[in-house]
Amino acid sequence: MNQRIAAGLALLAAALLLGFPAAAGWLGAFDVPLFRLFALTQESPKWLVTATQFVSHFGDVDVRSLFVIVVAVLLIARHCWRSAGVYLLIVSVSILGHTQAKVHFARARPHLTPWFDYAGDMSYPSGHAAGSMVVLLAAVPLIRERWLQWAAVALSLVIGMTRPMLGMHWPSDVIGGWMWGAGFALLGTGVATKLGLSRVARGLDSMQR
Repeated sequence: MNQRIAAGLALLAAALLLGFPAAAGWLGAFDVPLFRLFALTQESPKWLVTATQFVSHFGDVDVRSLFVIVVAVLLIARHCWRSAGVYLLIVSVSILGHTQAKVHFARARPHLTPWFDYAGDMSYPSGHAAGSMVVLLAAVPLIRERWLQWAAVALSLVIGMTRPMLGMHWPSDVIGGWMWGAGFALLGTGVATKLGLSRVARGLDSMQR
């Protein structure tokens, strides 16, 4: 089995397994101290709250959707039809999957501090962490510039970190989201490599050097 496919499956399994103790409330000793350490409060500087909200909004559904459309259009314009198809498929299945996982685990969001953003569903896994990770990480092999590759990875991590800061998620929600999104991104790039998509393969090779 392709190593990326195996790693992706392992991350997805880990995300699912983490969801059971998270939903059962067994991770308080881990989540509560970390949450209190990073969460913003009413006494936090206003500029810090605004900056955190700004970064977090890059993980919003509308922003992620716009990024996905741009990537797909660029690939199609370069006649990389199969690359565009794999990218759209893996992002769509990942987002549908983590949405269903939220319903299944039905973990309540933290209420230890004020919320500095809008919440419309349950807590595990973090949709911002999972969505931004799969959307950005799956696009990394398609980017030629090394600094942009690492910027995409860093942005997906930072977006996840903003969620406990804004009081919206437990730290384990974000970790689960990162694993979920990264798992699907690895599955997608693994499948692309098996299909012999040259642009994806070249990008993966450049990341390894």
